[in-house]
Amino acid sequence: MKPRYLIAAALIVVLSNLAAWLGVSYNRSGESLETVILTEKELEIAPSDQDDSSVTLRLNWRTRPTNSTTATVPERSVIDRTKLQQLGFELPEPTEDTQERFRPIPRLVFVVLERFQASFSIVDAGQNFEDLRSRYADRGKFLIVQGVVRPVLRNEKGTDGTPGGKLDWEGFVVQVIPFMIHVPRPYSESLAPFKSKNGSAVHYRVTLCFGKSMEPWVTAVEVLGRKDETLTR
Repeated sequence: MKPRYLIAAALIVVLSNLAAWLGVSYNRSGESLETVILTEKELEIAPSDQDDSSVTLRLNWRTRPTNSTTATVPERSVIDRTKLQQLGFELPEPTEDTQERFRPIPRLVFVVLERFQASFSIVDAGQNFEDLRSRYADRGKFLIVQGVVRPVLRNEKGTDGTPGGKLDWEGFVVQVIPFMIHVPRPYSESLAPFKSKNGSAVHYRVTLCFGKSMEPWVTAVEVLGRKDETLTR
């Protein structure tokens, strides 16, 4: 490889690292927007190769809870046509051929997650973080993150749960951001021994801070004990 190509390749690496560093610095500058404490129920240890010494946590979330009668979210999607329009989607009237002619582009918005049993469930979405936080002020119950919403056409269901035949727009969160969270050293050292069982054998708490870019970073990890030890006490 010629010297000028080596210099260009090295320059690309330097610029990429600089851009990443600037992004992290901006995200963590000033006071954090959110500081939350999550447990192994909400943040699972993601599986990885045994030779990989890093630890990554996976946010446990679902579109709706399995038993919606005791949660904020109803059984239907919380993102109906009205909500989609509030999120900035311009949607035509639903017809049989609309889905073939019109494919809305997914949008990045803020979504509200409610703690429900062993995971988070989506209960609302909006374009303004402060507005959502004012309406869902309990930080011990609600977590606000970014999410990708995609409109789809669905048949409305009747009271018996069968499709009623009427088409309408409904929004689905296809991904929440972040979904995976890297645990840096020295915090990863206390969780690394439990990677083989995806953290299912241990109780732990993780403190996360969300910065200006809504990207979280780990500030504390506390291992509370093995689950088998808890059961025998």
